[in-house]
Amino acid sequence: MGQETGDMLQELLKYYHSNKMENLTILKIFREKFLKSIVLLLVIFQFTPGLLFSATVSRVGVAVSNTSTANTGSITFNASSTSQLIVVGVNGIQSTANFFTTNNLLINGSAASIGPDFDGTTGLPYCVMFYFVATTTGNHVIQWDWGGTSTAQEGVVMSVAAYTGVNTSNPIGNTGGQQDSDNNFTTGSLSASTGDMIVAHAGVFGTASAASWNNATEVLDVFFNSEAGALAEASPTGATTVSADGIGSGRDGTGCIGGMVINHSTSFSGPYIKFRGKVNIRGIVKFR
Repeated sequence: MGQETGDMLQELLKYYHSNKMENLTILKIFREKFLKSIVLLLVIFQFTPGLLFSATVSRVGVAVSNTSTANTGSITFNASSTSQLIVVGVNGIQSTANFFTTNNLLINGSAASIGPDFDGTTGLPYCVMFYFVATTTGNHVIQWDWGGTSTAQEGVVMSVAAYTGVNTSNPIGNTGGQQDSDNNFTTGSLSASTGDMIVAHAGVFGTASAASWNNATEVLDVFFNSEAGALAEASPTGATTVSADGIGSGRDGTGCIGGMVINHSTSFSGPYIKFRGKVNIRGIVKFR
């Protein structure tokens, strides 16, 4: 086999160097008793071209929600063994700009990255999404400490979900969203490709009602006091605009949305050349 061939060549090279020969010419292979030379050499080179393997982002388990009127607190989220990315969406209304992003959202004591960030314009609901590459499985403690000392007017709605098939070295692509006084909110066009997933969190300040999503499928609706929030997902094949309509109505109808593209993972194998062969030599090997 290939190992046998390699061993034989190694021995020939050792012999060549030990005898300080300047030229390795023809190997003369004789059978015993000076019969005809005979050599059987079978060598096979197998070429395998490079292959690109592409995963598809998918949610692992069930998305969960949390509601709270406290400025500080924590919840525990259980991430399965295949979870690669944890996504957290929050919405609420407050008179302090950057209410959700002044301090870090912590996951297992480490700061989560900020995705779409729409909490800068006061007088309108805030929507922010965070993400965290999961390096361990099991329970993950999500800890918040919102900005300022005043609480959100109607509390905060939070959604949490985990995903697999993610490019963990570059997990997030395009992000988008808005704060708006209308009752329809859009992410704008998000560049994406097959295998990616778009995740969006929307919220409204008003009497809760069921959300109607465009180009996305609702995962959960959460109602708390006069604050409504919802999470949705989309599996794009190209640039996609996600919007939510009718999340809330009545008191106000102002709202917000944040959306982001989770990049799918790819891996490359090859190209490579595999050596396969068998060498069978009988007789005496001589150099000259």
